Amino acid sequence: EEANVAYNNSMYYQLFGTLKQNAFEQAVQSLVERHEILRSVLKEDENGDVRQFIIPADQIGVKIRFHDMRAEPDPEAATAAKLQAVLATPMDLAKGPLLTGDICRTADETWVVGFVIHHIISDGWSGGIFMQDLFELYNAHKDGRPNPLAPLRVQYKDYSGWQQAQLHGEQLQVHKTYWLDHLSGSLPMLDLVGDKPRPPLKTYNGATINKDISIPLTKAVRHITQEQGCTLFMSLVAALNVLLHRYTGHTDIIIGFPIAGRDHPDLENQIGFYINTLTLRTRFSPQDTFRELLNNVKQVTLGAYEHQVYPFEDLVDNLQLQRDPSRSPLFNVVAVQHNATGAAGQDAGATESKNTAPTAPTAPADHVDVAEYKGNTNAISKFDLSFEFGEVGEGLFARIEYNTDIFYAATIQKMLNHLEQIMAATAANPGLPIAQLEILSADEKRQLIDGFNDTKASYQKDKTVVDLFEAQVAAVPTNTAVVHGPVQFTYHQVNETANRLAAYLSQTKGIQQGDRVAILLERSGWLVTAVLGVLKAGAVYVPIDAAYPAERSAWMLTITAIKTHSGWPGQMTWPISFIHPALPVCPKG
Repeated sequence: EEANVAYNNSMYYQLFGTLKQNAFEQAVQSLVERHEILRSVLKEDENGDVRQFIIPADQIGVKIRFHDMRAEPDPEAATAAKLQAVLATPMDLAKGPLLTGDICRTADETWVVGFVIHHIISDGWSGGIFMQDLFELYNAHKDGRPNPLAPLRVQYKDYSGWQQAQLHGEQLQVHKTYWLDHLSGSLPMLDLVGDKPRPPLKTYNGATINKDISIPLTKAVRHITQEQGCTLFMSLVAALNVLLHRYTGHTDIIIGFPIAGRDHPDLENQIGFYINTLTLRTRFSPQDTFRELLNNVKQVTLGAYEHQVYPFEDLVDNLQLQRDPSRSPLFNVVAVQHNATGAAGQDAGATESKNTAPTAPTAPADHVDVAEYKGNTNAISKFDLSFEFGEVGEGLFARIEYNTDIFYAATIQKMLNHLEQIMAATAANPGLPIAQLEILSADEKRQLIDGFNDTKASYQKDKTVVDLFEAQVAAVPTNTAVVHGPVQFTYHQVNETANRLAAYLSQTKGIQQGDRVAILLERSGWLVTAVLGVLKAGAVYVPIDAAYPAERSAWMLTITAIKTHSGWPGQMTWPISFIHPALPVCPKG
């Protein structure tokens, strides 16, 4: 999509100590020489096919830009702004480089290192390899030692060729058949209600909100997970399905999740795009217990693992989906499990220990301490919602990356709270039907039961509703009383029309005190006027929903002994009709 920056991946670290700039630049150059993918571009060949082209290291132009922020009024804010601007800069896939590096010095011995690398040449696992290799090379250049890293046995182009060879013949057909069957029939589109109208074209503006899951709750979740013979990721996906079901009512839900795709040992120290995206389609009933749902998710996940080599882009093409430019194909929600560090940038989607890779350097630079940078630089969301989980010690953290053009932060925070509540409810009673699981906190229940029903108000007990309204008319006759779409009524207009209706009911229709008058109106300003008119006539109003079937409306008229002077409703005439002096004829009612 040309200038789209949605797939600019970032890595940010804070360094404390003495940093040798020349040695750091040399280390980056050596890293680019070591990994061909870092000096690759993608462009059309003479046949019009898009291919990987490897550029010599001295021609690719990867440079480290140093910025001294110490003189800025707020060095931290200036650094965050600088890094954000770099992240928001498009990369040219055909010209490159697809890697940029910036180092901001915020204090004499404090530095922030930021790398932006295009997703097409990297994944979350790559971030850990990148930083490990970089600092080993930095230590060697700083001390004048030779390159300490053993030569790579393979490069990304070798993997790419091997993968293409695998995607032919009978084995490919087995994987293809599985996925086309798994995603057969009418595919569901998760109908999550957003806070804002969905933009007609998909956007990638995002933010993240985090939540720590307590150690006792984490232990309880692990217990039910082990009891069912599942992985923690499966249990978290099952809880996520419950959350999405309770938010939407859907019982056929597709969630995407990325997987590392590095089963061969030679790929563990490689930088490149090895990740593949899998889809978990879970179909269930609200009456299923959480144990049953968890076992369902387990089977679906194991099937996805078994057929994980089939490329997601081929699957999308073979499904021949009707594309919606406002959404991602197949799913809007993604689940990711991070490694134990929970560091930013990890998107390998590891769901087993063999699929995790460190994202912070395990061999830091000499005389330099390395930590994850906490500044606010993430402003991209690839999907509507990405649920990210990670283990931190004995506990868990949960994070939602969300599209800020669809959701407000308060909604996402509430969603995280509800997910935590579901985890607690399922761990406490996994045999309960998922429709009965409690997702509201005690405070939310009090608000619904007590807060929203606290209708006590101080008013004059000897006055009727009509008296109170007419007092308001006398006080502010020209103020707006009712608004419905483009139509507005003042207090004087509502009162005058209600008086005319009351007179019509009494004088023309013979309505007396205590009679019942049916009101059948769509929601509008006229509805308020009709209610007041009936009350002013001394009668009782009986609201009839315009959406009711004719038989139900007739039944309500019978049991409430409506006093009416016209046919109902078979003849399609109505008991009330009036004209406002300044407006068109009132709708039937």
